[in-house]
Amino acid sequence: MRSKLESAKGDTFSGTIIADFLYGKEDGSDLKAAMDEINQYAELHRWTSQQWSDLLRKHVHSNLIPTLRLIFIFICRYFIDSHSVVIIGKPSSTLADKLETNEKERVAEQVKKLGPEGLARAQKILEDAKAEHGKPIPSEIVTRFSLPSTKSISWIQVQSVQEQGIGRPSRSCPPSSSTLLNYITADGSPLPFFVQYDHVEVRSIGSLN
Repeated sequence: MRSKLESAKGDTFSGTIIADFLYGKEDGSDLKAAMDEINQYAELHRWTSQQWSDLLRKHVHSNLIPTLRLIFIFICRYFIDSHSVVIIGKPSSTLADKLETNEKERVAEQVKKLGPEGLARAQKILEDAKAEHGKPIPSEIVTRFSLPSTKSISWIQVQSVQEQGIGRPSRSCPPSSSTLLNYITADGSPLPFFVQYDHVEVRSIGSLN
């Protein structure tokens, strides 16, 4: 909130007021809570892990759209309800110094153990490995893979319907949107302002129940 006030200034308040005008109660009773983000974040900061877990479990059993419910089920199964071990590490300057000292002693001992001839052999092995690793990749490895046709791509089908609102010319909808259009027109009178509906069929990748 404070960052928004620094960068957006008046837009911070106007956006909240417009949203309250469109979606809040007519008596304006929701506006105070909508403008009180700082205290709301402070309250969430005091929440315990159990409170966040309970909130996620509540959404699993609520009337969410299938996609969101699937996501919450996944989160609860693999991140909330499953057993876990959390290890919290703290950086240690003493241990860092010890590791550095041990590494220097290990290198000195290795140099003494190999001797001049052993170091020369190890250097040659290293240079040979670097030369082998630096060789260009044969072009036939890449070119032997065939490129599939773009016609094999399965595009996501989207149905769209527009309500132009009062005083605007109506537009015809594509035939694929007839089902969506029938569903919307059966829901009541047209809205007085412009609205576009986009419908995407969600296909489940598997049940997590």
